[in-house]
Amino acid sequence: MHWQLQPIIWLVLIATLAILAIPHPAHPQEPSAAIRRACDGDVRRLCPKEYAARDGARIRDCMGEHKFSISLRCQAAWIKEHGLSK
Repeated sequence: MHWQLQPIIWLVLIATLAILAIPHPAHPQEPSAAIRRACDGDVRRLCPKEYAARDGARIRDCMGEHKFSISLRCQAAWIKEHGLSK
């Protein structure tokens, strides 16, 4: 009976190792220089406390909260680099 389970065990083991081998970024990706230039004024205007603290995670959260107030220049830079899906 155990010989019938052996292929399944190997398949599960290989699948598990493959999933663990997928690289995961330790930190969310930092914005590019182009996005920083285009969005600096928006960050200063919409999220002054977060900007002063230079806290990237809080800036991202704050900008998300103000997504309808972000300038077209900043939006265009983001779309150019990341597309519409993100």
